[in-house]
Amino acid sequence: MNSGFSSLVDNLVLFYTLGSPLAFYYLREWGNYSIKVPSDKILKYYPSLKGFGGWFNFYSKHDLFAYPLNGLFPNTEVVDISIDVGNIIV
Repeated sequence: MNSGFSSLVDNLVLFYTLGSPLAFYYLREWGNYSIKVPSDKILKYYPSLKGFGGWFNFYSKHDLFAYPLNGLFPNTEVVDISIDVGNIIV
């Protein structure tokens, strides 16, 4: 895992992904890496954030690259929200 990405993830309180191809990158590159939002590191300094925040993934079944992410990352809870953007190809 890229250390720059890892340090970014360590500072997340809220994480929104919109039509993200993150599932493909995860399966190809990262293997068994979990992303906890809010991270343990941020909760150490701001314990009042416990129970606040999270990871929200918006995807469409018509999108070729977006995918539900809950259950893909170990020890990570992702709220997957399916939206309908239609099936028109521009």
